[in-house]
Amino acid sequence: MQWKLESSPALDSTARIGLWIAFALALVVAALLLHERRGGQDWGGDFSLYISHARNLSEGKPYAATGYIVNPYFRSLSPDTYPPLFPLLLTPLYSRFGLDFNALKVPGILCFAASIPLLFCLFRKDLPTGQSLIAVCLWAGWPFVLWFKDSVLPDLVFALLWVLALWLLRIAYDQFPIRRPGALALLTGVVSYGAYATRSAGIVLPGAIIAYEVLRYRRISRFAIYAVGVFGVLAVCQNLLIHNEATYFQMLALAPFKTAEIYLHSLTTLFSAATGGWLRGVRYTVAFAAILLSCAGFLINLRRFRSPSEVAVALYAVLLLLWSPGAGTRYIIPVIPFFFFYLVTALDILNRNIGSRAAFALESALLALIFLCYMTEDREFRPSPIEGGISTAGFAELCQYITAKTNPADVFVFQNPRVLSLFTRRPASIYPENGYPQLLWNYARDIHARYLVATDFLEGDAATLRPFVRDYGGRLRMVFSNSNFRLYMIVD
Repeated sequence: MQWKLESSPALDSTARIGLWIAFALALVVAALLLHERRGGQDWGGDFSLYISHARNLSEGKPYAATGYIVNPYFRSLSPDTYPPLFPLLLTPLYSRFGLDFNALKVPGILCFAASIPLLFCLFRKDLPTGQSLIAVCLWAGWPFVLWFKDSVLPDLVFALLWVLALWLLRIAYDQFPIRRPGALALLTGVVSYGAYATRSAGIVLPGAIIAYEVLRYRRISRFAIYAVGVFGVLAVCQNLLIHNEATYFQMLALAPFKTAEIYLHSLTTLFSAATGGWLRGVRYTVAFAAILLSCAGFLINLRRFRSPSEVAVALYAVLLLLWSPGAGTRYIIPVIPFFFFYLVTALDILNRNIGSRAAFALESALLALIFLCYMTEDREFRPSPIEGGISTAGFAELCQYITAKTNPADVFVFQNPRVLSLFTRRPASIYPENGYPQLLWNYARDIHARYLVATDFLEGDAATLRPFVRDYGGRLRMVFSNSNFRLYMIVD
């Protein structure tokens, strides 16, 4: 059988209608997500470091002066600084609203909505209008975003810049070789750097450009030299002046097989997280079929090899496997729209080659099951305030006591040091990972810690702090306690 891989026709009236539909979908999604924002913030610490950077920018303080002290015995927690673009986006919001988490969630929501018409424009270069709309609908309705939009994190901003960079690259290579590559190369380099300045994983974009040209043309064009050069200059300036990537390398822990298993599990929960009943069987059936079809769609587009998109997606996947501390659904967000694109691409190829009725039945059945999973996930969402996290009973009281009764230079040891530093403006560090009491005591002495915060509900405190308090109780004095937190002064 001769498989047909030809591309779709150029932009026509049908495609323009599809683009207007994509814009309308983006507006609906933005309005819905903004309306469904939930109060509060979960207990993760990444958000607090980004906000601390934004606060420093708004107050004219050094970017890195967040109060967070990196523990050399627990480097996997976090580097001392994060890339600057997301804090820069948060700065005017923080200046205007302070620690209003509903306001700080707006940039991520708007960037997610903006990615919808942009993805349609990109997908339309290889798919018919209807199929392109199906792919962007799968992205726009992805249930994970309904929950994730309540995190003050850069991933949705990165996803927009990542897609924008790949769209610019597709425009460039559709007219390759470019006679006057300067303006387009400059824009591509700046947008690629913007992705890198949002999340360091953006480093794969210049790598994808070089790899694509070497593999396809066996040479490096002026466009690639200019684009990668602009990216390189901006990235070097960032590393010298604001945020150095060396801190990430200190966190590197190779465990690719375990990491691959975690990401595979994330893919099985892509459409639904059901763990029981008939929906669990639907979840695994749909996920298995979608993964196989997406792999086939990726190979189809790799055979076409029309732009660096497939190289970029592959390099990003390799980076995820090597970067074990980042395992989880959050980190695969940038490749999810392409997962849907490859899925629909494979269905489109089947539609062209195995007969319209059979292909239509297969496509309709799979899409119906996917949207059934989506609906069941959406029904579980409740726009009620986030339980726990910074709303944990007693946390505000603890922070008020620390702010009122301790000195700004006092150093704290706490399981969530970045969160404590954000709310109290006090320097803080985490205790050593799996540390025995003597190691924790020595580390507290090394950083001149004055206070220790203990809990009964945070993972790790029971295994690490209870033995420490038991063995060194004579050198600790409890100065504050409530239902969930105890504050000890180190009196040695």
